[in-house]
Amino acid sequence: MRSFFLFFFCIALVQAQDRAVADSLYQLGNYRAAINAYSELGTPQAYLQIARAYKASGMNAKAIKQYQLLLQKHSDLEIARFELGKMFFQLDQYAAAAGVFRNLKETNPVNPEYAYYLGRIFLEFQSPKQAGQAFMEALEQDSTHVRSLFQLSKMYLGFKENDSVIKYTGKGLQYAEDNRGLISLRAQAFFNEPQYEEAIPLFEALLKQGAEKEFVLKKLAYSYFSTRNLVAADSTYRKLLNFPNSKANALYTIGHIFWAQDQRDSAKVYIQRSIEEQDVFLGDEYQALGRLAREQKRLKEALDYYTKAFEEDRTKYLNYYQVCVIAEEYYADPKTRLRYYQNLLDWFPKLPPYFKEFAQKRIRLIKEEMHFAAGEER
Repeated sequence: MRSFFLFFFCIALVQAQDRAVADSLYQLGNYRAAINAYSELGTPQAYLQIARAYKASGMNAKAIKQYQLLLQKHSDLEIARFELGKMFFQLDQYAAAAGVFRNLKETNPVNPEYAYYLGRIFLEFQSPKQAGQAFMEALEQDSTHVRSLFQLSKMYLGFKENDSVIKYTGKGLQYAEDNRGLISLRAQAFFNEPQYEEAIPLFEALLKQGAEKEFVLKKLAYSYFSTRNLVAADSTYRKLLNFPNSKANALYTIGHIFWAQDQRDSAKVYIQRSIEEQDVFLGDEYQALGRLAREQKRLKEALDYYTKAFEEDRTKYLNYYQVCVIAEEYYADPKTRLRYYQNLLDWFPKLPPYFKEFAQKRIRLIKEEMHFAAGEER
């Protein structure tokens, strides 16, 4: 009898040693060798580790198959089902993930993670109402579930329900006071109200955490400016000069900061720099306004707008063609009309045949008009 127990003790010892070797290989990232070692063990836990090793090495299809094979034999292995559900979610296979998490929720309804992931899946399915219910259910099971509080806050920010954002981020920050996501959502909610005094310390906290992102600096700078903290506003707007998309606005506002301090010469310099910095193409807008003015028979206005459209992009012959046509309607002086058409030919030597022939014909007719007018004067 004693030898019998000794025999099984030796077997267990060898298995433990083999498991330790396999675990060591897995932890060191030698997944192929770890898979081979786990295969020798043949236990449910070893097969679970094989699935994890396949996933860690990027063999997602093999990992999923391994999880599914394991669950066919051990359907009560909840951890394997949970990991499979998360894997489906991470791979954007939301329908498959939903099936797994619904099953998990039925077998273990008090686990907040299952409700949370269902909430995330409902968001992907564009079902915010069901998502909100799922996140609330997760919070009923665990009031400290910070990720559900974050998702609820994010949803409410999108709905512009700032009071709810402030409520749920406040709860979340009780349990995770340094959570950058919650701080950001709360800052934005206060900014939107607008309650700049409350938003400022939150944006400042984000900067201290290293989140010196453009949108944080923009909102913080505006909050400083709106609360007349001009020194801090100036400093923050100067940081925005490093961001091309915000540079023009930053220069403009720095100009207004100088203006508020009665430094008008400096204000003028920065506002002029703001104008120079802006690279806005308005050709389409000017063209549209030109067409509207022409339809309303306001020829001078139409001529001005089409001229501005051409100046926005001097490579577009169509805009200058319109300038020529409207100028012929507007100006009585044939020399002025002639100059426009001659410019069209000079500036666009490769005009398409129709426009080139049209301009040449108009030039010929205007010259004939001028010739006959000169003859009558004699």
